[in-house]
Amino acid sequence: MSVTLVPRALSPRWLRFAWELARRDLRTRYAGSAVGFAWNILLPVSTILVYLFLFTQVFERRFDASQSPAQYAVFLCAGLLPWIAFIDIVQRAPSVFTAQAGVMKRLPVPKLTIVFGAALSSALTLTISLLALSAALAIGFADGDWRLPLVAIALVPLQFALTAGLGMSLSMLGVFVRDTTAVLPLITQIAFWLTPILYPVAAVPEKARAVLAVAWNFQPFYGLLRCFQTVIAEGRFPATADIAHLGAWLVLSCGFGALVFKAHHASLADLL
Repeated sequence: MSVTLVPRALSPRWLRFAWELARRDLRTRYAGSAVGFAWNILLPVSTILVYLFLFTQVFERRFDASQSPAQYAVFLCAGLLPWIAFIDIVQRAPSVFTAQAGVMKRLPVPKLTIVFGAALSSALTLTISLLALSAALAIGFADGDWRLPLVAIALVPLQFALTAGLGMSLSMLGVFVRDTTAVLPLITQIAFWLTPILYPVAAVPEKARAVLAVAWNFQPFYGLLRCFQTVIAEGRFPATADIAHLGAWLVLSCGFGALVFKAHHASLADLL
């Protein structure tokens, strides 16, 4: 790895800059709107309240007969909240350098810092969402332990690392292959329905489960998803297999992303 690649990006100066990029992203994402920054809180809160209301007051449908509608609503939030944050960075990563081209031309910003700033922004959004879910459970909107979403915040740094690793590769791919931004929504839509976010693994017929298990192993989000679901919806420590899946994808995404950056980051400025 180039001596100027990772060490510079991880220096205190540029880590602070990545934090400022994340803060500015949250501040400016809804710039010009009536409530501005508050949308970063209102949107996850409204999403959580809608799901909790629908499945506690309107719908009776659930995949587990032993599970109440309120418990199913918590299960949905446990999967959807990290998925929304995950997809945010996956879909933004291919255009992250184009969006920050002005900053990169004015300042000698390490390119990894730009990726870290985007991943940190999605991690902060997820943290806000988990705090909102904890507050909703504490108030009594659904059956669940309000402390469990707070425990799940410990998983946010792992999601940050995973998305930062994927962001390294996708950000470079977006510069060299412009069709990436058009193809990714299709891929993520298919991944959403094939991943047990809306339904538990146990709801999948055994024959289909054997086939889908292959797809899940090749899905970088699956292990992380199961960790969130196990902690928030089941109140248990994640299974060893799920931790192993997450660990393998962390190593793979960060290692491959670093190799891609090493190979192509020098020519990036000429393409922006």
